[in-house]
Amino acid sequence: MIDTMMKEKIRVAAAKRRILDALPVKTRVLIPAAVLALFSSCTGFFSTSLASWAQRDPASLVPAVTAGNVNGLIDDAAGDPSLSLAILNRIRESAATALGAEKTVLQAASLRAAVNAAAPARAVLNHIDENTEVNSGNAAGLFNLVIADLKNLPQTAGALREILPAVFVPGNSEFDAFIGASDPYYLAMAATVLFADDAARSGNIAAYVNGYAAPGASPLAEALAQAAMDRGGDSLGIMGDFLDNLNLSN
Repeated sequence: MIDTMMKEKIRVAAAKRRILDALPVKTRVLIPAAVLALFSSCTGFFSTSLASWAQRDPASLVPAVTAGNVNGLIDDAAGDPSLSLAILNRIRESAATALGAEKTVLQAASLRAAVNAAAPARAVLNHIDENTEVNSGNAAGLFNLVIADLKNLPQTAGALREILPAVFVPGNSEFDAFIGASDPYYLAMAATVLFADDAARSGNIAAYVNGYAAPGASPLAEALAQAAMDRGGDSLGIMGDFLDNLNLSN
């Protein structure tokens, strides 16, 4: 019994560390100097003082996004949900006309930008610690709390729906390429963002989450969640427990 309890505690602690390690704020805290470094090669972006920078619309700071620069932009915007959302919207613009491998790169990158923009990892950690076990009895209640802490929820989810493959079932070539290029952790996090937005749009968040039974009204969230579980399994830790107990995956 002691061994079993200790193993479970270690598993949950490891899952928490995985969430912490993936937090944008842990990766890099964005400050004006970092933004200056990021865009120093983009002439005309920064010709004024840092005080002026602080008043600018984040969208005006982001250059055109390509498959070649998208991941660098996302890395340097980590920790700033507003700038991350601006990058996500630039990805949406570029993905609309991109084809083949370039589009796949942009679609996979959009998950990372969305996770930075909505900050679901931080929202989860606001209500989960190493002693918390997510199960069928508490998953919905915890997730209802998480939703309230998400940033930029409707904007982030709306951008994802436009960027990701329109046909999201295994066997569709675009969807399969996108899933193959995506990290299971970010698939899981993006699934929670989409599910949270569907719940918010339902008009009754608690009822939507508490009564959800797959397959249901969040097909894209389910598709990402199932792909995350198929590829990540136990390595997703707490996030996998959420997906299972919210009925987003089989």
